[in-house]
Amino acid sequence: MDNRSGTWQIYVSPINYTTSPHLDLLIRDDENDNGTEPNPNPIRWNTPDIQLVDYSFNPIPNSQLQNYPSCYIAVKIKNIGTVASTGTEKLHLHWSKSSLNSVWALSWRPPTTIAERKLIVLLGLPEGEEITAAQGLNIGKLEPQQEKTIYYPWNLPNYANQYNDAIAPYFSSLKVKFNWGFALLARVDDGNYTDGLNEKTLATTTFAKNSNNVAVSNGSLLLFSNDYSNLMYLDASDLQNNASIGFNQILVNDQYKLSDFAEVYALLSNDLMAKLNKTQSKGIKIADSNRVLLASENSELVFNSLDRENGVYFIGTEVNFISDKMPELNEFNLDFTLKTDGADVETMRYTAVRDADVYFKAHAEASKTKIVRGKEDVTLTSNTIPDEATYTWLDGGKNTIGDGNQLTVSPAVNQTFTVEIQKEDDGFKSYGEVGVIVVDGVIKSLSPNPAQNNVTVNYLLADDVANATIQIANIFGNVQVSLPLSTTQEQQDISLLGLVSGNYVVQLVINGFVVDSQSLIIK
Repeated sequence: MDNRSGTWQIYVSPINYTTSPHLDLLIRDDENDNGTEPNPNPIRWNTPDIQLVDYSFNPIPNSQLQNYPSCYIAVKIKNIGTVASTGTEKLHLHWSKSSLNSVWALSWRPPTTIAERKLIVLLGLPEGEEITAAQGLNIGKLEPQQEKTIYYPWNLPNYANQYNDAIAPYFSSLKVKFNWGFALLARVDDGNYTDGLNEKTLATTTFAKNSNNVAVSNGSLLLFSNDYSNLMYLDASDLQNNASIGFNQILVNDQYKLSDFAEVYALLSNDLMAKLNKTQSKGIKIADSNRVLLASENSELVFNSLDRENGVYFIGTEVNFISDKMPELNEFNLDFTLKTDGADVETMRYTAVRDADVYFKAHAEASKTKIVRGKEDVTLTSNTIPDEATYTWLDGGKNTIGDGNQLTVSPAVNQTFTVEIQKEDDGFKSYGEVGVIVVDGVIKSLSPNPAQNNVTVNYLLADDVANATIQIANIFGNVQVSLPLSTTQEQQDISLLGLVSGNYVVQLVINGFVVDSQSLIIK
């Protein structure tokens, strides 16, 4: 006998249990879940037996979920036992804010005491509540191997941005709206012992893994409309003893992944960024004081041990779709995984949903595509889009050099400049490039052209040029005239006497190399 659930229950050994008549109601953790306890497969919070459906009982796509203030929660339950249920078994439904820092039961019901409230605050736990009444929902009778789907109406929580102001002080560079999505948990009371039922701080993943009558589903959207960021709080105890957080992109149709059409970032609070072990982390690039670019489809962030007393630790994901990269599909999955020594792997799956109606293309132009080093400026210009947007200019090393749709620069070497246009409401981006060649000198003009007796060459040399020559060559490449140029002047008159009529090439030669040329006609 065991009184852990508050009532006395009689149990037989596992060997006899599988052969004796028994009742066992299952909600699967995954497609391959056959009721084995504990489930040997990783728990990824994506049970196939919990769905959100509309009032015509059609599944609601993630991309449309924000359009439904209410819906049905559909839960599939199967009797994998050898006897029929009595019809008095109960289904309990709970919701909570999506987080790897989720525990049973404090994350899935309101606190009942001041001590529980203090514990929630101390551990930074996500919160939720039971959707069904405390006594649960009647399941009805199920014969052995029979399954049924129970539908329960639900008003979706509307709290996506309620904590933005509260977390703002913990980030130095982020100016985005955060979406903290919801998750669902279903559990069945069929008279069998549920391991951990009376716990308060048992990891939700462990709770679902150990009992085949408990399953969890992450119903959040990583990106929709103008909510394109997701954050969750981490307790210091979550990141101890060689802890890491992975971001694993899931292939769509064995071909596409999220980063083919978007930039994916990890968002870290100031305190958490300070604990990032950049050397041991994999597939990342530091973008700014709070963003880490996930440069690999399987990136991993490794952290030094967190300070339990000093520090506020938020982590999340931001997705910026590239507007002019039009995928065949508009939904992409990303697994967010927490690994710590001695604990079950916590994995939650997010769905990034692209708005198929968004399209714009960035274009960049330069007032000159070739300039003399140190002597000439060039003005970079971007197209503008109708929506509110930011315009950021990057140099060839992808370093930010300015903003606005126009920028004047004086590059010292050849550069490819990039303008990044980012919509402010949804984070969509597009990039445009323009190249500028930097030379030691140019021929500005030839006057007159065509010419008869003489021609004036207007030129411009870089300040550090010590040796320059102007040459006139015929169409066969034979040099007919060669004169040294003054490095302090910008004009040279050349006599054409003795040259026959025809086509010629005027060449500017610096340090033995032709750096510029123009055609000349002699009458």
